[in-house]
This record gives sequence, C-alpha cells and structure tokens, in this order.
Amino acid sequence: MINLGESLDIIDDSANYSIVDLTNKIVKFAEKIYFTEIFDCLIMSTERSLDIPILTIDNTKRYR
Repeated sequence: MINLGESLDIIDDSANYSIVDLTNKIVKFAEKIYFTEIFDCLIMSTERSLDIPILTIDNTKRYR
C-alpha cells in the first residue's frame, strides 16, 4: 500500500522532484495530446507548460 504522506515527504526532500499546481493552461493543453491515458497527458502537458525535460521510455510526443 502506498503511503501518500511518506511519498510527499520524499518528494519535498528531493532536489529532483517538485509538486506543481494543475492549472487551466495545463488541462487545456492536455486535451491536445493524443494519448489514451489522461494522467500521461497531464504529465506531458505539465512538461510542456513548464518547459522542462521529462524522463520516459516512450520517445514519441503526441501533440495535436
């Protein structure tokens, strides 16, 4: 079972991760991404919105 409190502590203590707000801009851009999984669309949209790299095994960007 995932302990969300512990997970948040790990993220807060890490220089490699940060928590960002889910904005209207991110959600609207996610609608333009051709991918079946909504959570992946939101991750890719956040990456694009913040102009940051994302680590993935899938090298295909699916922007409409």
